[in-house]
Amino acid sequence: KFIVILNQIVSLKTKSSKTKFSKRKGTSIPLKDLIKEVGKDACRYTFLSKSAESHIEFDVDISKQQSSENPVYYVQYAHARMYSIIDKSKKLNLLDSKSDLKLLTHDSEKEIMKKLSEFPDLLRYSSERLEVHKLPQYTLQLSQLLQTFYEQCRVLSEDPKDIEISKSRLVLIKASKLILSKVMSIMGMESPNTM
Repeated sequence: KFIVILNQIVSLKTKSSKTKFSKRKGTSIPLKDLIKEVGKDACRYTFLSKSAESHIEFDVDISKQQSSENPVYYVQYAHARMYSIIDKSKKLNLLDSKSDLKLLTHDSEKEIMKKLSEFPDLLRYSSERLEVHKLPQYTLQLSQLLQTFYEQCRVLSEDPKDIEISKSRLVLIKASKLILSKVMSIMGMESPNTM
């Protein structure tokens, strides 16, 4: 069954101006020009991040930034960081080791596990109700939780007494990377390994 979802009005914002798109007034630009300006991923993320009933304010300047203010960059950077951690774990021979997930007791670890467990229901809900804006919101929330975890918990350690917790935390990183990559793929975005 083919369903067309029409979005509300889109405004294009830059430091110097704000333009409300209107076909009648002739204030519109082709999407291909916007993609050239900010990139495919920034366009997809921004347009998907708002419900169809919401007005969209597309901030060109933020979409071009390589900083935590740009949600696309933030999410993709989180993925690249996890890839880097997994890559480093190969040198420590931790990647295919058995782990004890009961060791994951830190609050930030619990929050990530809770967020990861929400993914199947989120996907079902989004598809049944055609509310895709929940997907970009989820990637941003997961990325923020991963940042907190990264700041509070050392994932990889060469200290023999930390090996078991490192293996358990690595499982959490691998699961987070997998889910984040899946959601970005669903949204038609790249999951870069380096940034």
